Amino acid sequence: QEGIFHTYMRQRRARFRWWWLSMMAKSRLILVARRKFCTQRQLLVIDKVRRLSYVRIRKLDLRKQYLTSNELAVISSIVTKSMGITHLDLSRNALGPNASRHIASILRSCPSITSLDISWCDLGDKGVSSLCESLLGMEGSGWGGGERKDEINIRTIKLIGNRLSDVGALSLITLAKKFKDLCRIEIEELRLLRRPKIGAIVYVRHQRHSGHESGVDGSRWEDGKVVSFDESKGILVETTEGATKRRVWAQEVSIRYNYVSARLMRKLVKALRINVAATNERQQQQEEGIYDDEGKIDRKQYSMRPTPISKAEENRTDEEDSLRFIA
Repeated sequence: QEGIFHTYMRQRRARFRWWWLSMMAKSRLILVARRKFCTQRQLLVIDKVRRLSYVRIRKLDLRKQYLTSNELAVISSIVTKSMGITHLDLSRNALGPNASRHIASILRSCPSITSLDISWCDLGDKGVSSLCESLLGMEGSGWGGGERKDEINIRTIKLIGNRLSDVGALSLITLAKKFKDLCRIEIEELRLLRRPKIGAIVYVRHQRHSGHESGVDGSRWEDGKVVSFDESKGILVETTEGATKRRVWAQEVSIRYNYVSARLMRKLVKALRINVAATNERQQQQEEGIYDDEGKIDRKQYSMRPTPISKAEENRTDEEDSLRFIA
């Protein structure tokens, strides 16, 4: 019986060894095939961008094309100002932190780009900070830097799923204060959940706060950690913002893809609101003819603009008209 058992175990080990070798060979073949597929896909994308460089297009969609920082460096040397791109989509590519300088080079080569989507590109705080430093280091950037129009007209940036923290948020706040045309930065993609995992970091919305930091309906988003779940009451969330922790019940929470604190999120929103107000005012002045086509102030039109009358002067003018009518 011992001989039969040892023979059986020897045969079983031999079968397992052959199975393990076959699985290793299959995985090796799969990796080689995937690498070959990605390389061919990247070459096709580069060839596509090279062919599109001779025509004018509005949107350059490079989403989920297995691009890395090396391929993006080649694309940055191809993209030119004559292409007239307004929307650049680089989302769902494993670009990494080193691709930020190539992204800045593309924005400098094609200043007509107003919308940039770099979601799920694994940039991290290092990549976002490097991108902001590259954009801030360019000469003539931002409306506040000089009288002439800026060379970079970026207005919308999507950074969803790049594992940002407060370090990257501080760089974005500095960028928003410098670039007055930048009116929208998307960091979070709020997806409502009804059954999150216990211990998950989420956003919770409640109606207890009001003021300039709250939403339009008086609500406010705060960081929180899921403590428990109840079918009748909802989701018990412990808010982690501030020194005092408190627990609130919520019916729905939003999952987080980044780790920016709510305090810096409100600062970023405040800076973007200032840019939106300045952009609206500038567009209104352009409609009135105060700015010329190059973005400079037309002094002649500015001097001919009617001077706004204060409320006191308007009341005094009405009294003088009434007295003149009585006389």
